Amino acid sequence: MQIAIVGWGSLIWCPGSLQIKSGWHRDGPPLPVEFARISGDGRLTLVIHPGSKEQQTLWLRPFPKT
Repeated sequence: MQIAIVGWGSLIWCPGSLQIKSGWHRDGPPLPVEFARISGDGRLTLVIHPGSKEQQTLWLRPFPKT
């Protein structure tokens, strides 16, 4: 089984502690992503929002857990 992480927004330029095995690939699935959620610290964040215009996403492979 192979696992991939789909990303958009700040996850792309600020992956935090996400352990990345490969760089971001620009041919991820188009998804209806929209700024439609307020996070716990008050920031407006991107989420999958049915009915919104589809946006290009990116993907990568994480390091497997040991």
